[in-house]
Amino acid sequence: WEKADAEVVSLRCQLESMTLSKLSVDERATHLDGALKECMKQIRTVKEESEQKIQEVILMKSQQWEKFKLELEAEIDKLDKGLREEA
Repeated sequence: WEKADAEVVSLRCQLESMTLSKLSVDERATHLDGALKECMKQIRTVKEESEQKIQEVILMKSQQWEKFKLELEAEIDKLDKGLREEA
């Protein structure tokens, strides 16, 4: 009986140790899961901000291109008119 009791005590200690280890691992996993979610949120935010900035740059460059194009067309019309007047 003493041997069996000692084994029971030993197994209970092992069980308690494993339970504490599991709780520690679960707590760490929860912490890491939270950290991962925060990182993913930050990545999404940075991605959305980058996409918005890209769209703004595209819009700005498109407007600049249209302005430049209109200026060139006006200059071509002016030169064309000047050539017609000289002819």
